[in-house]
Amino acid sequence: MSAPHPGLSSDDHETVTLRTITPPRPAPPPVPASFDEARRLSQLKGQVQRLVQAVMEALNGSRPLQQLSRWMEPELFASLQLRRALVQESQEHFGRGRPSPYADAHVQSVHAQCPTSQIVEATAVVRCRKRTRAVAIRMEARRTSWIVTALEIG
Repeated sequence: MSAPHPGLSSDDHETVTLRTITPPRPAPPPVPASFDEARRLSQLKGQVQRLVQAVMEALNGSRPLQQLSRWMEPELFASLQLRRALVQESQEHFGRGRPSPYADAHVQSVHAQCPTSQIVEATAVVRCRKRTRAVAIRMEARRTSWIVTALEIG
């Protein structure tokens, strides 16, 4: 008698069973957001758009940077002050005829999501003259307002 399976002798009386592998079930469709959640996200996107526009105007020098201090964590505001100082220094070095890299900034689109009810993460596409920039921003709910905790400008 030949062995039924390699490695099993004819003296083994154990039954070899094969398990069938069932394919994974597809994930359930996402639960549609309620009307209130959609409206809240739309309001937050509007707030992000206005805030990104204000940041670009402050970097350009057409808006006082100090206006943004209440919306940002202190370390983030300090880094924004440094960036603005570098833009000003560059303009002074190369002459006033050279426009700011943030001149004529206009927010073209905003995409946002809320990983939790207290956090908003968004990306924005900003057009500055002939250049398009990406902006990533994270805001967290603190007491009665939203505070920017992360900001990246490409």
